[in-house]
Amino acid sequence: MRGLIHYSEYELSIIAGTIVQIYENDNRLIVGLQYDIYDPRINMLRKQITWVSYWNQTQRDDNNPLKEYADLAKQKHLKVGEKILTTVKFREGYLSEAHGYYIKYQGIMSLKPSEFNELEDHVSAISGTVSWIDQGMDKGKPYLRIGMYVGKDKYKNNKTVYVYATTPEMINRVRTYLMPYPDGSKKKPIIKCGKCYIYNDEQFHREIEMYQMEDFTL
Repeated sequence: MRGLIHYSEYELSIIAGTIVQIYENDNRLIVGLQYDIYDPRINMLRKQITWVSYWNQTQRDDNNPLKEYADLAKQKHLKVGEKILTTVKFREGYLSEAHGYYIKYQGIMSLKPSEFNELEDHVSAISGTVSWIDQGMDKGKPYLRIGMYVGKDKYKNNKTVYVYATTPEMINRVRTYLMPYPDGSKKKPIIKCGKCYIYNDEQFHREIEMYQMEDFTL
């Protein structure tokens, strides 16, 4: 599973990985996440394990409430073999260790540029189930539109977002890897995208979130 969705040496990163081990005590949860990364030294993918430590904050430099990241992680009832999305901050110079923040099984994690980070553009990771795929044309160029079920919205309604594959490479990969399995069950990818765009569907009186696909992994 290719899982380094976004990497920063000093700021927040996003990992999609498979849980291989879990350690727990009163104020900390340590999760071993395994994923594939590209290694230019051998010109191929290799396995990487990052040990992510989720801690409860004991002090802050501002007056905001303390964040109980360990308790939030424990509430997810994590199990070995499951795939998760998580925001982390790597130990400087190391991929093997990181501090963890938020975890999602399915849904959307986004990082956006600010004066406090080095991001040049938005980064989003979408974890969910491919509900459907259709095709269309835009100014004479083909595209695929993917309906991704990402869980419940804030009103407890089912939420589906649209992800567009517009390059020949992405279109071919979607057709190869994201179509249903032979038994009809649906694929559950994690998709790297950029900024979210909102489409107002006047017919059904709803807002639809739309994303441009940059990469994906299963």
